[in-house]
Amino acid sequence: MAENVSAQVLPLAGDRERALRWLLFWMFVPSGVLLLILFASALIHGTPPWLAGSALLGPLLLLQVLYLFLSWRIRRAGVALNAQAIGIDSGLGSRLIALQRLAPRGLREIDLAAHPELRPLLRTWGIGLPGFSSGWYRLRDGRKALCLITDRSRVCMLEDETGVAYLLSLEDPAPLRRALERSQD
Repeated sequence: MAENVSAQVLPLAGDRERALRWLLFWMFVPSGVLLLILFASALIHGTPPWLAGSALLGPLLLLQVLYLFLSWRIRRAGVALNAQAIGIDSGLGSRLIALQRLAPRGLREIDLAAHPELRPLLRTWGIGLPGFSSGWYRLRDGRKALCLITDRSRVCMLEDETGVAYLLSLEDPAPLRRALERSQD
């Protein structure tokens, strides 16, 4: 008889809306100011307004597409769990990790304010916004980590046998804890 392999989505703690507002700000305000300066410069140098304005459409459309893609990926980021593995979608990549690789070291619930050595320091691939740290990072203690942090006060830390850490902001870590305990049997 086949074992049930349906995945349970584990809700994340915190709110991603703050990160999306910051993404909107950082994508459009500095670039908008730069485009306005370029537009004004083109007008000063005698470029017809219709031509200067149409030249701005390309960069604005590109920014819009990039914003839509990144906001879609931030909203889609999450954690899923089944009896054999945990899947982490960080927004710009995903990883499936067998629970047997994580079970021997267990699950720690931490507050990053109380454990500064475990804070993400250097982002090597991912998204970093206020209220949202997602992707591959180097922690302050030098370890490599896959992070999906939406609430720095509620972080679940897992570690595999190679020393790679997984920092996840889960609303309720109990299902993951139970799955890790079952995988040790």
